[in-house]
Amino acid sequence: LTVFHEIGVDPCLYYIALGESLFNDGVTLILFKIVQQFLDSKSVTAKGILIGLGAFLTISLGAIVIGVVLGVLACIITKYRTHFEVVFLLGVAYTSYILGDVLGWSGLVALITCAMIQAAYAFHNLETNDLYTLRSISRQLSEICEGIIFLLIGIKLLEKQLYWHMSFNLWSLLTCLVVRALVVFVLSLYINRFYLNISTISLTEQFILAYGGLRGAVALSLAIMVDKQKVEQRVYDTLVTSTLFTILFTVGVMGPTMRPLVKILHIKLAQRKTISLVRVLNERMIDEIAAGVEGIIGRYGRNSLRAYFVRLDEDYIRGFLQRQPSSHNAGIVKVYEEMALVLHLASLRSPQQAASIMRDLPATIQLRQFEAINMEHEASRAEMQKMTQFSAAHSFLGVMRRRNATLYLEDDCGTAPHRRGLQRFSFLCEMPKLLAAKRVQILSLSSQLAETTPSDRNADARPQEEAEKENDRAKKGRRSRNVINR
Repeated sequence: LTVFHEIGVDPCLYYIALGESLFNDGVTLILFKIVQQFLDSKSVTAKGILIGLGAFLTISLGAIVIGVVLGVLACIITKYRTHFEVVFLLGVAYTSYILGDVLGWSGLVALITCAMIQAAYAFHNLETNDLYTLRSISRQLSEICEGIIFLLIGIKLLEKQLYWHMSFNLWSLLTCLVVRALVVFVLSLYINRFYLNISTISLTEQFILAYGGLRGAVALSLAIMVDKQKVEQRVYDTLVTSTLFTILFTVGVMGPTMRPLVKILHIKLAQRKTISLVRVLNERMIDEIAAGVEGIIGRYGRNSLRAYFVRLDEDYIRGFLQRQPSSHNAGIVKVYEEMALVLHLASLRSPQQAASIMRDLPATIQLRQFEAINMEHEASRAEMQKMTQFSAAHSFLGVMRRRNATLYLEDDCGTAPHRRGLQRFSFLCEMPKLLAAKRVQILSLSSQLAETTPSDRNADARPQEEAEKENDRAKKGRRSRNVINR
């Protein structure tokens, strides 16, 4: 399942493997309990086999009833807002397992049934943050439990009580592989013959399903749970050793080769679905038309049965189990909300980032949104340029008002620089050319001037005062000479 999820195989194949894995484990536990009862008898008769089949049906139905009752109870309680929905749902699911096991029924089947009802109805009563927390906790617990399982396998391998029986171990492995292949191919043939699935299961997909039958947690747990009082120690050690050998072969040899086989056999992968209202509306319209055609011709099939259960679910079940019941066609509104959210996020990013965000939208919507984003970015870029020019001009003029520029000009003969004096002048007439050609120099000059200290400013002001004194003395000298001349 992990390999299927990482590669992204077709959802139909993934859910077939998921459902087979869950219910196969539940049925295995039931059969293990039934076979354990045969250990007390010296021989197995036809009557005992019939009793075992009856016990199988009773255990399965009882576990399903427990799961349904506790799942409905969880939905009703979460229908009214509380502050511990996450802990409550996890506790109810685990309670279904404990209760089913205590009553002698299948705790795993009860747990699966309760979880299916919670996922279908109770999750709708949770807030978005609570639902995300619940799924994160479940994922983390799953990883922890898998680590514990492989830790248990390692501990059992280091025990000295293992007994290696070559022929028994090889026949056990071969029997597991052959029986797995027979069951998968026979059931797939039945499904394809009577069109019980939406699409047929190809031979390559059947081979992958048969090849992917990895034995792990349940097999080792059942081998350890064998009652040592009813079997000899050597038999018990042989069972545990054979189980460990099968687990190591299927997980260590068949598991790593699963990914290359999926690519070599060209297993159908999941196609990326675009977020399109037209696609969803077409799918719903085709379903309704197919159900209507079956009703007109009087031949009721899968589509009519689906429509009947959908109406039953919307009219009675959802209103009883959910706080705010949602209809089957509410998925159309969810698609619209998802599209609106994607477009909003794309409008807040650059055109390059918006392209990756909108990759799941239809091409026409992407083109329109790109045009709007480009126009918006061009307008904002022009506005930023205007603001930058205005800010640079304002800061430069402010600096030039506070400081004076000293002009060093050469005399008429081209000799060394001669100070003509300090002149105050305005750069207003030259400002457009300066901003257009030397914007970077202006900004660097303003930053340097802003970092000057008061002592530097006083040092710049001293030559100005001395020049003014010299001008005053020169004016007084000219006046005195004029008076003498008169």
